[in-house]
Amino acid sequence: PGEDLPLTDAWEIQERLLHVVDAVVDGGNCGLVPTSVIDLAGEVPVVLRQGRGVIHALV
Repeated sequence: PGEDLPLTDAWEIQERLLHVVDAVVDGGNCGLVPTSVIDLAGEVPVVLRQGRGVIHALV
């Protein structure tokens, strides 16, 4: 949040954002393409940001 470039390393994401998210899934290097963000807090998953990769199996 507030960065010019997306965070791309799972360890850095976890270190910087784990206080506001419950989990970080390491899907490998995705370059500078933003990843998907899915809210799993409710009964139905909600896609907050569609990023690189196929997410239909996750929601």
